[in-house]
Amino acid sequence: MNKLQYEAWVIKADEALQHSNLFKDHARQEIYRSYNGYVAALGVSVLMTGLIPTLAIYYQDNDGVCRKNVLEVIAEMVGENSARQLMETALRSPQRRKELQKKVVESSIALKQVVRTYKLVD
Repeated sequence: MNKLQYEAWVIKADEALQHSNLFKDHARQEIYRSYNGYVAALGVSVLMTGLIPTLAIYYQDNDGVCRKNVLEVIAEMVGENSARQLMETALRSPQRRKELQKKVVESSIALKQVVRTYKLVD
């Protein structure tokens, strides 16, 4: 990923983040601290365990401050309508899986940087 690509991902990350459930407050100034770790771990998990196992782990979490919310942001960034659609694309399109994996990793890197620009709270 070059500098221009990274800048484009950062813009997408901020836009997707504004439509997300990662914020604690309605003013969209504070993000739950847990999400910082979830976002940071996503790209590493994809690279270490693979795209589908990572998506499955993040997708199954649904209570409170959950990893699925991070997956929803990533799905929007990579051009999917939802975490469900992202998961279905990864499962049903082996020919697109490698490209999708690259996009998920790159988008998670940018999202990690953007999340850290907000105030992180418990």
